[in-house]
Amino acid sequence: GAQLRSRLPLQLSLLPLARSLAHVAMTARTVAVIGASGNQGSGTVSALLAQTDFAVRAVSSNPSGHKAQALLAQHKDSAHVGRLTVVKCNLDEPDELREALKGAHGVFAAMPMGTELRDGEAIEVTQGKALVDACKVRPCSSPRVPRPCAAEHTLMPAPQADGVEHLVYSSLPSVDKISDGKYKHVTHAESKAIVSEYAQSQLPNVTLLYPGAL
Repeated sequence: GAQLRSRLPLQLSLLPLARSLAHVAMTARTVAVIGASGNQGSGTVSALLAQTDFAVRAVSSNPSGHKAQALLAQHKDSAHVGRLTVVKCNLDEPDELREALKGAHGVFAAMPMGTELRDGEAIEVTQGKALVDACKVRPCSSPRVPRPCAAEHTLMPAPQADGVEHLVYSSLPSVDKISDGKYKHVTHAESKAIVSEYAQSQLPNVTLLYPGAL
């Protein structure tokens, strides 16, 4: 009766929002941002949301922490319609990295800098190589199925699922190389250079970003 009629305008007014949410969920390509709460990462998030149609997946070790929540608050409209999400990921856990990047079209990575070693290797090198590996094309999880081949049925290889299309890595040049070996122990720069070389050897589309100041 009258109560139902009074609800109709409200329900109709919500239709454009519902359609918008469905459109974002179904059509928007996603860029995952590693280090989204830092200076470079947060700037990248802002630029992607303001100047592109990409959805943004902010990768954080602590989604409930102050920095991650401040990022959501800064872009609350985008978060409300699903263009900005924050996901939890420990960069030391390859399985979590793969899950965080699942379905992403692109990745921007500003990895934490440091000189700490683990098992004789700089932590950024270990984490950076794991990131690159998580960006690679991965086998589809669907099982093999019988398909006709000549006069018999054979098990054909499972189809390939797409990996990340493009990695943008915030890097530094090797100080060892540009100084002709004079300065060999600038660990944070060497770590980034090593990861950059590994990324270029493993992925088809890599952009190395050399910030003027960090």
